[in-house]
Amino acid sequence: MGIFTRKQPPPRSAGSPTGPRTIGQLYPDFYTAALRDAGKPITDGNVLALAGLTACNLALNADQWFDVIGDDGVRQEWAVRFNRPAAAGDHDLVRIPDAMVDFLWQWDGRLHRVLGDFVSSMHDSAVSASRNHGDVLPRDMWSAA
Repeated sequence: MGIFTRKQPPPRSAGSPTGPRTIGQLYPDFYTAALRDAGKPITDGNVLALAGLTACNLALNADQWFDVIGDDGVRQEWAVRFNRPAAAGDHDLVRIPDAMVDFLWQWDGRLHRVLGDFVSSMHDSAVSASRNHGDVLPRDMWSAA
């Protein structure tokens, strides 16, 4: 191994076997249900705002899970995949939380129940945060949540 060789991130680990995802897809039903429960119009913009809020909350939780489980390799993989400026169109942005859930689900089976709990509590958070705004939710509502 030479002085100038690049250090490769460690391979992805798994704390326990993973199976097929049993949490329903978030887009669109999770967002439309939260909007309906908050009494907000179901629009593409409002769905996008809730997807952004969900992605930010999921990223904060994922960071803590990486700390607890102690897998820097998967943290690096997450950063490459999700911690980049959004160059995608809105159509893709609303699907980022689902991609995050898929990533975490496949990474470590110990997170399956935790992810289910996250989705349940996130519904309540999305409803509550939505009620703090008018009929048009701001795309950066995560910054004031």
